[in-house]
Amino acid sequence: IVSRDRLGELECSLEPGGCEEVVPLARRQALLRPRGGHGLVEVGTELRYRLTQNLQLAFFVDAGGVQERGTALEEFADAGEQWSWAVTPGVGIRVSTILGLIRLDGGFDSRGALRVPLLTEVEEGFLHLGTAEWAPYTRGDPGTLTELWRRLQFSVGVGQPF
Repeated sequence: IVSRDRLGELECSLEPGGCEEVVPLARRQALLRPRGGHGLVEVGTELRYRLTQNLQLAFFVDAGGVQERGTALEEFADAGEQWSWAVTPGVGIRVSTILGLIRLDGGFDSRGALRVPLLTEVEEGFLHLGTAEWAPYTRGDPGTLTELWRRLQFSVGVGQPF
């Protein structure tokens, strides 16, 4: 969702289909909101290797998909059922303490650029301006190491993940 005062930045006009091409979005030009979905699939697997009595190394792959049919913004989506998928491989360390298992995980976000409907709020609801592309990992034509760093996600947790 883009505010009307930013339409000039995106070279869009305030009319249906007001963006002639796919609009690349910068970090703060629009508000990205999950659209929800009609179906959900999640799968995860993990392989653990004991290094010492209290230290484990873990390799994992998590995957998930959301079916985009039946969302609140269905009128702006392409016809038919569409699934959006994400796969995240990663590695982690597990440390057994008196408080329980503490884990540090690093995952790699393998998704490409997201194409989403570009909307602005009007008195009657939302106006569909066109399609926007959000590519947070490749913005500004980064080098390989910068893009890799942007794709890494870290988490700390307590207890086994499953």
